[in-house]
Amino acid sequence: MARRGAGLALRPRDITARALTQLLTDDGLRTAAAQVSREIAAMPPPSDLVARLTALV
Repeated sequence: MARRGAGLALRPRDITARALTQLLTDDGLRTAAAQVSREIAAMPPPSDLVARLTALV
């Protein structure tokens, strides 16, 4: 998620109020997360993939 700009990569000890506020308020993070969400929603369901994989065997 961080590489896509849709989140932050933090070690547990680096999670601060400031970082949490950024996650909730940063428009760039929000926009990138929405894009990732749309991409995931457009993916076929796992049941479709299982059928495709089974056909390959």
